[in-house]
Amino acid sequence: MATVESARGVRDAENVDSLPVIWRTIIEIPLGDSTRCTRQPFVDSLDRLSARAERLARAKELLLAVERITQASDWAVTITPKKVFAERFGEEFTQLSDELQHAGFTYDDYAIRVEYARKWGML
Repeated sequence: MATVESARGVRDAENVDSLPVIWRTIIEIPLGDSTRCTRQPFVDSLDRLSARAERLARAKELLLAVERITQASDWAVTITPKKVFAERFGEEFTQLSDELQHAGFTYDDYAIRVEYARKWGML
C-alpha cells in the first residue's frame, strides 16, 4: 500500500484510501502512421494497409486482455486515426501493466496514464 506524508511530516498509510480523489486510468494504444496517404505506389499501399490491419488486430487483443484482467466491461473506448484510448474511473492501475506484460504485450503496444479528479467536484 502506498503512503502519503501528512501535514506533520509523518507518513500515514491509512490516508491513501481516504483521499478525496477519483482515479482515472487511461490506456493509450498507438496505431502508427495516419491512414491518410496520397499517390502511393500500389504495392506500398498494400503493405501500409497490412501493417495497419495488424496494429488494429493487436489493439483489439489488448482491449480484450484489459477487459479480462480487470473483469470490467465498462471501459470507455475512443478510436482516433493515430491511437485507441480506453479509460475508466476507479480502476486499480498498479498491477495492470504487469498483468499486460505477463499476457505477452510490450511497452510498444500501450502506455498507461493515470489522472485524478476531486470527488467533491470543483472548488
